[in-house]
Amino acid sequence: ADLYGGEDFDMQEDDEEAMLGRASPIGAHAPHGLRRADSAGELGGLAGPGTAEGANDPMEVAEGEEADAQLAAAIEASYRAATSEGRTADEEELIAQAMRISQQEEEARQRQSLREQQEQELAESILMDQMRAQREREDREATEAAVRAAEEASKAEEQARVQQEQQA
Repeated sequence: ADLYGGEDFDMQEDDEEAMLGRASPIGAHAPHGLRRADSAGELGGLAGPGTAEGANDPMEVAEGEEADAQLAAAIEASYRAATSEGRTADEEELIAQAMRISQQEEEARQRQSLREQQEQELAESILMDQMRAQREREDREATEAAVRAAEEASKAEEQARVQQEQQA
C-alpha cells in the first residue's frame, strides 16, 4: 500500500515533453505527475487517447491532440518560468510593459495638462470678452449721458434766449 490507495504507479515521460526535447519527472495526467499502471502493464484509468483503450475512437484522438497542444503550451510556460532564459524573457517583457504603461501615463498627463491649459485660455478669453463688453456698455452710457447733457444744455440755452427775447 502506498500514498495513493494501494495502486501501483510508475513514472512516465509525456509525449509532449519528448517532442519538445525536454524530459520532466512530473507528468500532467495523474496526482503528482504519476500515472496509474494496471496489472497488464498498459496504461489504464488515467491514460488518455492513443493508449490501448482509446486508440480506435477518432473523437478521443482529436481531443487528445488538443489536450497535447495545451499540455505542450503549459510545459513551455513552466520551462520559461523555471529557466533563467525564460525568467529573463519574462523580465524583459515586464520591463517593456512597464515602459509602455509609463509612456501611456505620461501621454495622459500631457493631454490633461493641455486640456487644463486650453480651459484656462478659454476662461481668460471669456473674461476678456466680458470686460470688453462692459467697457463698451460704459462708453455707450457715457456717450448717451453726454448727449443728454448737451441736449439739456441746449434746451437751457434756448429757454434763456427765449426769456431774454421776451424781456427785451
